Amino acid sequence: MHYTETNLTSNTVQLARASLPSQSETYYYGLKEKPIQDLFSFQKNHTPIFLFPDENATFITYDEMKKIVGPIELIIPDGTWSKAKKIKRRTHFFKTLKSFTLIPGPPSTYRLRTQKQAHHLSTFEAMARAIKEIEGEKSYASLMNNFDLMVEATLKSRRGGVFS
Repeated sequence: MHYTETNLTSNTVQLARASLPSQSETYYYGLKEKPIQDLFSFQKNHTPIFLFPDENATFITYDEMKKIVGPIELIIPDGTWSKAKKIKRRTHFFKTLKSFTLIPGPPSTYRLRTQKQAHHLSTFEAMARAIKEIEGEKSYASLMNNFDLMVEATLKSRRGGVFS
């Protein structure tokens, strides 16, 4: 996560950590601490993949994920599009990882921030769609239920607790 996203109410990484407590970790980019690759502790025989739509990215599909040997470590940069691009471009460790991107799907249902492009998603939505391809529909449905609840609760709190 880009460090500037940490305290935003619209940040979805906090929801990812709450939805997948034993399966997720958050690392902060841009704090001038140890190199980010020193922070990661990949498990032996796991394959790290980087979810980001760069020009050489492979579509993340169930069939593509079956080709990967061993468990997958899904890395998703969090921040604005320009910040997320910098995370991959400026981190040597991430430059070495194969990028994956999502097959175009339905538009975002994230109403806490506006998207510049119709196909842009929140970090959480991108994570959920990737996990759908890795683990299946049941995991996706559960994650998106949490997402919908968080969006509604945040919108309610911004309106002083009144639904419109």
